[in-house]
Amino acid sequence: MPATFAKFVSTTCLELLVVVPILGATPASASDWTSVDVGNVGVAGRASETDGVWTVQGGGGDIWGTTDAFHYLYRPAGTDDRHLIVRLNDLQNTNAFAKAGLMIRSSLDPSSAAVILDAKPNGEIEFMARSSDGAAMAYLGGAFVTTRVWLQLVWIQPSSGRTVSVSAWTSQDGVSWSELSPTASMDFTSFPLVAGAVVTSHDVNQLNAAHFEGLSSLPKAWTSTDIGGTGFTGNASEVIESTPPNSEIVTVEGAGSDVWGQADSFQFVNFQPLGTFGIFTERVVSLDNTNPFAKAGLMMRNTLSPGAMDVILDAKPNGEVEFMARLCTGCATTYLGGTTISFPAYLSLTRDTEGSTFTARVGSDPASLTTIGTVHVPMTGAIFWGFAVTSHDPSQIARAVFDQPAR
Repeated sequence: MPATFAKFVSTTCLELLVVVPILGATPASASDWTSVDVGNVGVAGRASETDGVWTVQGGGGDIWGTTDAFHYLYRPAGTDDRHLIVRLNDLQNTNAFAKAGLMIRSSLDPSSAAVILDAKPNGEIEFMARSSDGAAMAYLGGAFVTTRVWLQLVWIQPSSGRTVSVSAWTSQDGVSWSELSPTASMDFTSFPLVAGAVVTSHDVNQLNAAHFEGLSSLPKAWTSTDIGGTGFTGNASEVIESTPPNSEIVTVEGAGSDVWGQADSFQFVNFQPLGTFGIFTERVVSLDNTNPFAKAGLMMRNTLSPGAMDVILDAKPNGEVEFMARLCTGCATTYLGGTTISFPAYLSLTRDTEGSTFTARVGSDPASLTTIGTVHVPMTGAIFWGFAVTSHDPSQIARAVFDQPAR
């Protein structure tokens, strides 16, 4: 999370501004993952995504020793505390030492300092680290799992200096996690780091194919969660661009049938629980038109169960804005108001100081917004808040791109 955003989270007032795009606008290119070969791979690798499932094919002799050779699906990581998460569905057995998993590293140099959490074809998990540039890779710990395993790397950035602490976690269901020991202490030479999914065949004469799902790179305090039966696993990633300064881009991909009725089905990128008052702000750059009832916007809810009390302010692909709420657990969702907007447009959702009154505002100028509705929902104490995206079609994923949070 950018430092300015974290500052707002820790106070009693946080703003998020949402802009919804003209249908068909091209998502920001900086939101995309990059696919590249690192080191002497022998056979060129590649990566492609369909409905949130990545197929990554990589050659290379290994990720080991003082230099690596593999295929990397990566993006820049922020300069804050973060976590990288994915579900590894399968990998080919091109060699007993073939690997597929997650990696963070200083650079794309083959001898860069790096941390990897990977699985081999026999289900063995390896947590390994090259603590500084040019050093030998060291085995830190491992386990045996059933493939279709969730992997997670969590790292804490230093307030000064270069030493970064990295922990590794595995899960069979994406809910209950087990930590591997020990943590890695890394001497990274440059920031931001690069982070993503890796595949090596351990054979320079052939490619190894692996399938990944739910690939997410987020600030440590953010969580990407599918709520309800979505059909496909959602994901989310956040990156800070240097031009313009502190330009934040958040890409959220979610499937699911809808946010409506007595239970919801969508991807929810939620942040640290909100205690009382808050004004939430973010800009939505694009939303895939998977269905006229696809939605992308802001949500607050008291639990992560599908039938939880919630409030949502969202936009559909045609520019229709909806303000809706589920007034009690398991109740039907109520439509409270809306409007049609010219894109781009701003959405604002406020929780009052008592914590149970929510107000939705819309407009073309963030300094002059029009109220479209207010509702009382008895959500007391800390609640979850964040981005909600549903494709309204469990057979495909919708992508929404958010950027430029108001400060």
